[in-house]
Amino acid sequence: FPFQAKYLLMMLESLVLYFVVPVVVIVMLGGVTSFLFGPGAPGDIVTSASSGFERIVSSPPDAACVSPSEDNNMQSYAWGRYRGGIPNPNVQAGAFRLKQWHYMSVTTPTHMVAAAIINLQYVGNAWVYIIDLKDPGTIHEFRTMPPLGSGITMADSSVNGTSQWRSGDNHITFTESGGTWKVEFNVVTKKEHKHVGAATSSTPSSSSDDHATTHVVGTMQATVGQDETFSVLYPLDYPSQRAAYTHKGAGLRATGDITFGAEKVFLDGGRSCMDWTRSQALRETKWKWCSFSCQGESEKGSQARIGINISAHVYADTENMAWVEGVGYPLGDVTFAIPGPEDKEAKWKIFSTATTTTTKTQDQAHITLDFQPTSAKEEHVNVLVIKDDFIQASGLYSGKLELPDGRVYTIHNAAGVGEEHTALW
Repeated sequence: FPFQAKYLLMMLESLVLYFVVPVVVIVMLGGVTSFLFGPGAPGDIVTSASSGFERIVSSPPDAACVSPSEDNNMQSYAWGRYRGGIPNPNVQAGAFRLKQWHYMSVTTPTHMVAAAIINLQYVGNAWVYIIDLKDPGTIHEFRTMPPLGSGITMADSSVNGTSQWRSGDNHITFTESGGTWKVEFNVVTKKEHKHVGAATSSTPSSSSDDHATTHVVGTMQATVGQDETFSVLYPLDYPSQRAAYTHKGAGLRATGDITFGAEKVFLDGGRSCMDWTRSQALRETKWKWCSFSCQGESEKGSQARIGINISAHVYADTENMAWVEGVGYPLGDVTFAIPGPEDKEAKWKIFSTATTTTTKTQDQAHITLDFQPTSAKEEHVNVLVIKDDFIQASGLYSGKLELPDGRVYTIHNAAGVGEEHTALW
């Protein structure tokens, strides 16, 4: 009996050590991650029929959530697509669940400049980059990732307020007021050669001044004026009411200047894109994104300001928009055909899913684009319960945009960004 009891106890200890303890740890870890980050993705994106989402563009409400509750179980979000931003986009979220960012770019015939402030709660991200389009594979970039978003404050509204990252004299500051988005920055950039694609295949991948630093002080400003901007308040996993709010504009008139070392870069006459987002993001989030502003040419040879914002996965087709001379046109479903990571030089194909007049709706525009990457920024993070695979390529867009009234515009070598992102956050 003592011999049998000894081995019975050993078996019991093994059962506890190798089965019960791991199960308990997994359950506890699952509970912690669910509390901090929310549940995982539910699978398919909801349809408008199941969520009550209305695709008709209308005037924005005063607030995103009209009846907040203490447990963040929102029952009265004003789901919809709106002309202009919601003054109080009060998306509700618990600890570490709220994701926010503000992005702005300005493109001129000679340069592309972009800046962003991002707060994911457990980490922040603030960056500025400058690309001389004569050498589009070289990026002058500043980037910082402060733990717990230290030094970052985010505006409460996409139409009024200030978002800022600051560390001593270094700062990136976004200000929204009276229909104007303004970015001011004082940073030190590092030169990086990140060439990809046929457009830069003859350019050396490195040089003696790689990683050279430059002090950069700049201001860029986008004015809405009479142009249209659009916002979307979207249910991510109906009926649990996890909300995502985004406010976008593209093709906006831009002004500004940058002191780049001894060089002065003028942005007056440029075109701007803007993205302000506040979201109770899903635990697992994926998206593809296309954004650029340019001068397009009509079939009669006239020029027009064009802005494009297209995404896949998060908002279904609700934020896919084209702007011509400040007037916005929904694009409907759009397909991204992106080559695999082993073929970074290959062109992306981006095109409207509705390819004939019989399948397009009367109010939708239609687009067909090729995107040739010229440089790429990548981040790959895999730490415990957090995973982030991010590729943002800068490059040149070419293609055609057809408006609902039959007007067709040609887009040729327009500088912009394409993005592919998978996050477990």
